[in-house]
Order: sequence, then structure tokens, then C-alpha cells
Amino acid sequence: MKKLLSILLAALMLLSISPLALADGDVPEPDLQVISKIAVTDGETTPTAGRAAGSMHIGSVTANGDPKIASFGHSYWWDCDNNLAFYDDEFFEEGVSYQHVWTVILQPGYCYADEVEITLNGQTENIESYGIEDTRYMYFWSMPEKAEYDGLLHCVQIENADIIPVIDHNAGSLTAADITADGTDKFTVKEDLWMRIDDDDEPVVLDDMDVFEEGMNYVRSFVFEPTDNLSFSENAWVTINGKDVSARVFSDGTLHAQTAVTPSVDRIDITSVEFYTDENKPFGGELAFEGELITPDNAKYYVDYACWYNVTDDDYLSDEDTFEIGKEYAMKIILHAEEMYQFAECVDIAINDDTELVDFEKSCRSEWDFAEYYVWEKSVICEKRPEVIPGIAIEDVDYPPVLGEKPTEHLNYTIPEDAHYSVESVYWYDDVTGMKMKDGDVYTKGHSYSIGFEVLADEGYIFSPNTVFTLNGSMDFIDPEWTSYDEWDPQYYYAWTISYLFPDENTEEIAAVDVSDFITQPVIGRKVS
Repeated sequence: MKKLLSILLAALMLLSISPLALADGDVPEPDLQVISKIAVTDGETTPTAGRAAGSMHIGSVTANGDPKIASFGHSYWWDCDNNLAFYDDEFFEEGVSYQHVWTVILQPGYCYADEVEITLNGQTENIESYGIEDTRYMYFWSMPEKAEYDGLLHCVQIENADIIPVIDHNAGSLTAADITADGTDKFTVKEDLWMRIDDDDEPVVLDDMDVFEEGMNYVRSFVFEPTDNLSFSENAWVTINGKDVSARVFSDGTLHAQTAVTPSVDRIDITSVEFYTDENKPFGGELAFEGELITPDNAKYYVDYACWYNVTDDDYLSDEDTFEIGKEYAMKIILHAEEMYQFAECVDIAINDDTELVDFEKSCRSEWDFAEYYVWEKSVICEKRPEVIPGIAIEDVDYPPVLGEKPTEHLNYTIPEDAHYSVESVYWYDDVTGMKMKDGDVYTKGHSYSIGFEVLADEGYIFSPNTVFTLNGSMDFIDPEWTSYDEWDPQYYYAWTISYLFPDENTEEIAAVDVSDFITQPVIGRKVS
């Protein structure tokens, strides 16, 4: 759902961080101060190949010269070549063009003028476009730039690293880290060790067999050395488990980083758990197998056992038992913590990213073993398995669009009378701005457009990976890469048309291509050239 995610990033998510727009016909309060100038300074616009998007500086913003009036909202990078949003933990690729998208929110009591002068690092010509969503929210795009290497390593990411010392455990027993630098292997880990911090003394380096003592403070320290004639950037930064830590480049070119000072603890409490199951509903006549339950990669626990419980008959099911329609069932999952970890008394739980599936009244930690936790799903009534819809047919759609017309004039559609689904929403999307089109927008030269459909299956029906989507009787208009059912909620299906481009005045269309004297059959013994 690339385009749906892009819309969430570029438009819909902004509703959660920006105030509600004025309703049609409303007029801004007369005492609102109008902002006509926005200036962003120290914002990086040139992507560096091999560098993470999140390492680029967003800069600072002022409104009418005042830094207290405006602040950044959800700002991000855009991959121009692949037409999708670019996330903080992704690395820029050499030769690919990117743009930075800034969003700026005004404080209450201020509003934007109809036209705003925007300067980025003191210039206006490095801005491609901007838009005002409502009186206090706006966005603007920098000009696209291609990523190139600069011969420096800018960021080191350390994941899955144990950074909390545990009493009576030795330093070598804690988990080794997964380490990357700018997404490459052009560096070595020169040191990865624990140090004890004593008052008024030099730090004491621990051997692998040294144990952590109660009441003592420790840090985990790393030293990195670049290879292949590279060097670390003077402002290189380091994250451990997604959080920034203190880092410094020494005169010998090595990069040093360490965690904050941490006191030793008895055992580490796990305060939240999450896992995924390929099936969390019982269907009549099917075997009550446990299914597949997956925990996140960095989880400090695992699924020890899972089984179904027949609430109606007050009895656990074996793998040979089958579900009966009309009876009530619940799944019980037993989680076990890894060494050095235990579950807290109260734990936040999610199944398939959903806390509503969990019966928190019955879920609890074991009274005699804090490394064990019992998770109960909410009970459900066994039903007949939903019928899979083989195909979706949307007819009478005004596609392609017409230059100069509005998207509201191209939202007509019909579905078959016997269809077991309905169209929840249909909207046009401007691929150039990366925004969902509003009622007042018009199709413009130089822009490409596509339609998004959200389809909902009727009760008792679902979609599957094999469900075929056709538009006006054809699959040719559909973008197969971003058209699919929702695997987490198979009652939903999302479809996108291929982009339709209106060439601008500088684009000359090629009427025909003529290839002459081209050999179409190979000749034995003849050279390929």
C-alpha cells in the first residue's frame, strides 16, 4: 500500500498533529496575525549516498522573523525516482533523486496569508512547490537532488544490544550487537566492552568473565575504525537500539561511543509484549491447531506454547479436535522470557498490532515464575469460514482524466448488482505533489494522476491474494504492485490505477518508432553482434 502510506505521511497523518481545518463558510477570527514569510535555515537538502535519511538536519524555522511563532510538523524525505516516502532508517542510494518535505505549523493566534514567501537556507529558487492545508498548516518541497558519495561515514546504527548490566551475570553474557555504518560494511568494531565507573577513579574495563556487582555503575563502550580509505564525518552520530548516544571522532580517525551510566539491576522487567498470529478466529469444522505465532526480532521473550480453550464446554482442545459452529472459544498463549529477563506485573500486550484482541482481565504473570506470562485472547463465537470473493469489478469510471477538469467530475462508478462488496471511498491522487486531490484542484499539465479505491466486503465474505480487480472490464489500468487485499483485515481491498501523465508544453510526443534492418531470427554460427 505504498500510495496509501504516502498519503498518510503527506496528508492524512497531519490531521493528528494539526488543528482541524475551518469548515466551509467559516472566516478566520479578525484578531489573527497574518504570516507572509517563512524561513528555514540550516536545513540539509543534498542527500549523501550511504547516509540515513534520519541523519540529515531538518534545520530551524521562523515566521515573519520570529522563531516562537512556527514549529515543524511531520517532515520527511521523498524518493523521486520511485515516487514514495523515504523513512529515517533508510539509506540514500547513489544516483537516485530525493526531495525534502518540510511541514510548518503556526501557533494559535496566527494564520497564513494567501501567498507566502518561503526561503530555504536564504534562497527561494531551491523550493519546488508549497501548499497551505488550512490557516495554520503548510508544507513545501525542496528541489530534487541526486545522491552522491562524499567518501565519509556519517552514522552508525547499533541494534539488539543489551545495555543494562544485570547483577551476578558476567559481562560476556550480554547480547552482542548488530552494527551497521551508513548501511555498509566499510568499518570494523575495534572495541565493544563494559566499563565500571568508580567515584573519582578511572573507568575499570571488565573482562568477559567479570560479573556485575550490586550498587555499581556501568557503561557499554564502542570504538569503530573505518576501512577502504574512508573516514568518519566530524559530526558522525551513533544510535543504540534507536536512541542517540554520546559519540566523538578522535584524532586517529576512530569513532567512540558509549551508553549513559547505568546502575546494575537484579533482573530486567519486560513491560510490553507483541506477537503476530496467522489465524486468531475459529471456523466451524476446522482443526484446532495452534497456528503460527511470531514475535518481533528484538523481543526478549518467545512463545512457549499455545492452545485453544472451549469456553462453552469448559475444556481445552487438542490438535485433533475441531471447532463447532455456535460455540465460544478463546486462545491461550504462554510466553517465556529469555535469560536475564522477567515480566513485569502489568504488561502492555498487542496481538497483530491490536490491543482489542487481548483479554486483559485473564492475562497475567505466573505467580511462581516471573519469566512466564499467560496471554488470553478475547473469546469469539465460532462461525462458518467467510467466502472468498474471486473478483472485484468497478465499471463506468471516468478514466483517464480530462485536462483542466476537477477530480469531482471523475468519481462516478458502478458495481454489479449481485456484488458482495461495496466501494467505501474513491479519490484522485497527484503523483507529483504526493497529495490526495481536493475538490477545488484541477488536472494540470506536467502532473500525473491515479485513482485510489477502498473496497469493503459484505458480512460473511473476504478478499484473498487471488482476488482479481478490474476497472472498466480490464486489468490494464491497474497498478499491480500497489493493488491488493489487506492481509490484517481481509474484508478490505485497496486498488490503484497506473499513473496518467499530462505532458507539459516542453514535452514532444513521438508519433511512431521505425526500426529497420533488425534481425529477428538467430543464425547458427553467426556472431551475436
